[in-house]
Amino acid sequence: MKTLEILKAARTLIEKPENWTQGEMARDSGGCNAAPKSPDACRWCLAGAVIRCANYSRGWGLPLEVGHRNDRMTHPEAPAWLDRAIALVERRTRKKGARGTRP
Repeated sequence: MKTLEILKAARTLIEKPENWTQGEMARDSGGCNAAPKSPDACRWCLAGAVIRCANYSRGWGLPLEVGHRNDRMTHPEAPAWLDRAIALVERRTRKKGARGTRP
């Protein structure tokens, strides 16, 4: 899965407030800590959602700041943060494509 696909899938995963959490990478239906890729996980923080959607078992090279930032934001800010990351990747992808088509 490519970066853009991972970010879009992570955004979809935490789009609903009941699927987002703070303070842990992921939680189960009882609110207990769960591994992001666990079948019991049903709520994720930003980093946990990315890990869940990626083919990586650990932080996917995510800076620690992502988790700290997640813990200081409201739910509407979390998908918006991913929207900005998606837009940045899309811009960079377009620029790469434009460079490749010049004579």
